Amino acid sequence: TILATSVAPGAGGGGKDVKVRNYLSDRKGMHDHFMPRELVTHVIKAVVLSISSAAAPHMEEALNDPNSAGDDDGMPDWDAVYNAVFNHQLPGRIARNLVRTLAQLTLHRQLEAWCIRKASLKLAGQLMKDPIKSAVRKAAKMGSFRAAKAMLKTSALSNALLYSTNLFIDEVGMLLEWLLPHQHVSERREVLKYAKIQVASSVLGFTFCTLGMAVGTLILPGNGTFWGGICGDLVPLLIVQQ
Repeated sequence: TILATSVAPGAGGGGKDVKVRNYLSDRKGMHDHFMPRELVTHVIKAVVLSISSAAAPHMEEALNDPNSAGDDDGMPDWDAVYNAVFNHQLPGRIARNLVRTLAQLTLHRQLEAWCIRKASLKLAGQLMKDPIKSAVRKAAKMGSFRAAKAMLKTSALSNALLYSTNLFIDEVGMLLEWLLPHQHVSERREVLKYAKIQVASSVLGFTFCTLGMAVGTLILPGNGTFWGGICGDLVPLLIVQQ
């Protein structure tokens, strides 16, 4: 539940009462992701993502077509992998992934703050609820089966801001890339293709993450909820990307 709501008379323009609504007790601050420790974490994630995304096509090629692999034992061409990863484009990829992550977190926190101040207490609580803790509370109160059914709505609402902000930032980034003046027609087509893939991935990720949390709650409220959401979020990698 939301922490206590207070009313500050005359705090707003024109002497109107303004409701001041606090964060949920387990929410991070609006600018916590810019703190040094958090920034280091985000940089490490950006480096790992940049390296893995550049190496992935060569790994997939070796797995799908062993005859095209660089070695006779079906292993990828490690020289090609190294050259694809560690080149002059790596710093740019890291910077883009870092900016993307920080932009998504910033927009997410801003929307949370807006919900706290503008939305009803019930809606704000639903959008910002911790689904893991909620699953444990529901299971203790109504049993695993009924808790799993209730988690379909709870996880859908609690994931709504996260998935919508991530998709919005991704699409804005691809729009900016599409508008670059030096882009060739074929490159613009690739950007549009990837934008469609991102939309499909986001919708599928949101859907299966919600279902996964519900199934995980049925199996083991709390930890099962968490891992069910993780597994559901990975489904688009198996469906859309191939």
